[in-house]
Amino acid sequence: MATVAQNITTITTQAAVLDSLVTQFLAAKALIDTAENEIRQAQPTANHHARAGRIRLALYAHALMGNPGLNGGKTVAALAAEAWTGVS
Repeated sequence: MATVAQNITTITTQAAVLDSLVTQFLAAKALIDTAENEIRQAQPTANHHARAGRIRLALYAHALMGNPGLNGGKTVAALAAEAWTGVS
């Protein structure tokens, strides 16, 4: 069993890892949001809301963080690939 000091070190070290992941998540979300908006502008009559993974993909990723079994545990990349296959 770890000591209190060791546990505090683990917590603070991993908190820094989480800070880095938050920064990466926000950057990826911004890129995804921009791409989704550009697709909607390029295809104004398409209903991309009808297909899971075509909009708000970053929100799905966020939900997976709290519930890894969501949607059968399908990865964000797998959902995106399935959602956008054949769209141009």
